[in-house]
Amino acid sequence: MPLPTPKLDDRSFNDLMADAIKVIDRSCPEWTDRNPSDPGITLLEAFAYLTDTMLYRLNRVPEKLYVSLLNLVGAQVRPPAAAAATLTFTRTTGNARIIIPAGARIATSDGSVTFVVTQAATLAADQKSVEAPALHCDTTEAEAAGVGTGAPGQSVQIKRPPIIAPSGDGLDLIVGVEADSAELAEGAVSRTLGDKSYRIWREVVSFADAAPTDCVYSVDRAAGRIQFAPALAGEGSTPLASVPALGRDIRVWYRGGGGRAGNVVPGALTVFKTPIADLAVTNLAQAAGGADAESVQAAMRRGPLELTSMRCAVTARDFERVALGVGAVARAKAYAQSQVWAHAAPGVVEILLVPAVDAEKLPDAGVTAQAVIQSRSEELRARVQKAVDQRRPLGVQTAVGWARVRPVSVAARVVVSREEDAPAVEARLRTRLNKLFSPLRDEPFGQVLRASDVYEAMLADPSVRYADQLRLTIGEAPDRDVSDLLRDPHQARTWFAATNQGLHRSLDDGGTWSVVFKADGDRPLFVRRHRDRPGLVALGVVRKAGGAIHVSRDCGETWKTEAAVFNSEVSDADWVDREGSPLLLIATAEGLRQLKPFGDAGPAPVVVDKARDTKGFYAVTTSVSSAGVVQVAVAARAKGGVYLSAVGGVSDSFHSVGLVGQDIRSLTVQRFNARDFLWAAAAAEAGQQGSGAFRVELRSGGADDPEGFKPFNVGWQGGSCEGLAFADQWVFAGSNRGGVLALDTTVAAPAWRAAPLDAGLPIRDTERLLHVVSCVAAAPAAGGAPMVFAGGPMGVYRSLDGALHFATASATVFTDRIPLPPNWLYCADQHHLSVVIDDDTGG
Repeated sequence: MPLPTPKLDDRSFNDLMADAIKVIDRSCPEWTDRNPSDPGITLLEAFAYLTDTMLYRLNRVPEKLYVSLLNLVGAQVRPPAAAAATLTFTRTTGNARIIIPAGARIATSDGSVTFVVTQAATLAADQKSVEAPALHCDTTEAEAAGVGTGAPGQSVQIKRPPIIAPSGDGLDLIVGVEADSAELAEGAVSRTLGDKSYRIWREVVSFADAAPTDCVYSVDRAAGRIQFAPALAGEGSTPLASVPALGRDIRVWYRGGGGRAGNVVPGALTVFKTPIADLAVTNLAQAAGGADAESVQAAMRRGPLELTSMRCAVTARDFERVALGVGAVARAKAYAQSQVWAHAAPGVVEILLVPAVDAEKLPDAGVTAQAVIQSRSEELRARVQKAVDQRRPLGVQTAVGWARVRPVSVAARVVVSREEDAPAVEARLRTRLNKLFSPLRDEPFGQVLRASDVYEAMLADPSVRYADQLRLTIGEAPDRDVSDLLRDPHQARTWFAATNQGLHRSLDDGGTWSVVFKADGDRPLFVRRHRDRPGLVALGVVRKAGGAIHVSRDCGETWKTEAAVFNSEVSDADWVDREGSPLLLIATAEGLRQLKPFGDAGPAPVVVDKARDTKGFYAVTTSVSSAGVVQVAVAARAKGGVYLSAVGGVSDSFHSVGLVGQDIRSLTVQRFNARDFLWAAAAAEAGQQGSGAFRVELRSGGADDPEGFKPFNVGWQGGSCEGLAFADQWVFAGSNRGGVLALDTTVAAPAWRAAPLDAGLPIRDTERLLHVVSCVAAAPAAGGAPMVFAGGPMGVYRSLDGALHFATASATVFTDRIPLPPNWLYCADQHHLSVVIDDDTGG
């Protein structure tokens, strides 16, 4: 905490009067009338009041000194930031070419907010509409700011401060000093005004690095004061850089205004202040990025940070300060990407932003996900990106993005006394809960709130006697129709789940989930991670007519959509490396295809067996042996058996290795004790017990296993084998009606261990059978039982004891805590509060 600032004299009015009465008692004991009506007492009160006022001003000396010291280190009040909007100009009549000039002014219907077009646009003939960027500001052109004195340290004052914070285009402030032709001969940037030319000077934060001939200045945008180079103390009158020569005219072009009032809603900007015929105008999206000027008190609180900050951002805190200094940014979180992501390149700093939102203007002060998204703007993000790039050290890269938020809905019963106004109490509680779950709240990113925090917020209202029946609801969990599960081999504690809603990702072993790819008409079927390249993900989706492949380089953070599109069903895929580049092999209903996902060419056919290729394939899997042999296996449709290639899956390199007549829908490779085994999961007819799975060893040299596929069906009672997963010697199988079955391959006579009905997996009540387990995934645990995930129509379930007992891992309703992914923030959602009157019966 900061050191407390002592008062120079802490006596109050009452203390002064008490001291005066003591003097009377000692020096004039016969003065006994101490009533306020006594003339002497009246005089004492007058002097005490004047002394109290003098002490008040005396006690402000430390504050004045504090501010003066902050001014010496260059601390300044941050100026307002201008909201940015994209204006859409639409033709109303005619067909002629129309030019929308830079500087055109567009206002709201009541005229309270005006935006200025910052870049000219042209509506060509036959064109219906055109867009142009605009800022909430007013412009001042070529204002006469003063005349040069030729002396160091000259400053000039603009007439209409403040100047807005930098918007990114470099045109918010232009300072020109009159120059003759000789001074402009070197190609210096200049402007002409009448018969005079003005050299454009450059803004700097400090004159410390300026050369004696540099034409530079610094500016206090909030105050509107422009400072030219001073002289170094003790070095005579030689300035640190050039200063305006004696008698030279100084002109300033600048933008003023700004503020959060410019964050207008969509459709608000419709009135032309600059007449342009035959056009209508509006803003289709909300304007964003506007922020009021910093208060003096806030600047004083921030001031000490200026003493510890450097001109070059080094620590995460430095980058956060730079981002916050841009304006219209409420919060910022910076971290090294390599500390979070296995795929990240070293030396990249990511900065997550929370845009400023005026919560007081929102219903019940609820900062919802929609309010946060509407307050984001690419212009603001670009401003921050430019600011941090100017301050980053050499060799460090920066990536600026938006912090993600999780809506939380609270349901509870709240009991109040009879004399309370229940609707008023409910409104107050909504506001309290919205503030608790506000992304603007000064709490660490990713910090989880618990039920006790919610109860504390509600019980803080004095009218609330008690609250109970608390339910906390969130979204984005894979709670139904799970078609695939996958553990990330590179990113610790990271899992993927494909559902009809999209692709979900967990970064904490299923504790929290987030959607990293929304379905939007596609039905995600499978997700595949590259075994050796961190971050590389492929997502296969099913469409009404065929399927498609989407790919990501960064673990699902961003996507290249439709890397490949097919007219037939896409059922499986796997990665191989060929010629140093990743290649995706895709099993489709029309044959095997290969795709360079980040190339320009589309998928190419791979010949497996000309007699069977047109019937298609269900599954494909790849393996790289310790000797570097790349083997590819595919399962043919129509019970056509399994084919194997020992040369990376190139055309005409496959041969049949068995299981003809078996309905094989899934292939998976198990690596255990430096040996690779190819497993094939067998489907079964409805109502049949099934054959379980088959296994064949993949020899490191590429030769076939002479023993061929071995059946593993002892103890199998699950019908179709829907999928397989491995953890060391353990094999886990998802089944059609037997839940998750487990097999220890190291025992003399391996047999499947069936899951009991009370294992925790969902039950089909009418049939007293376990629900289908469509997919499984597993991870070994050092010194303990493997972690196993099971997915199906009822969501994701997790076992921490090797598939003996399961619990849901995709819940959306909680009573003890509100899960939050790392570096996320909460936001408000709709709350459902039942405020009831206490009937004195114990509730």
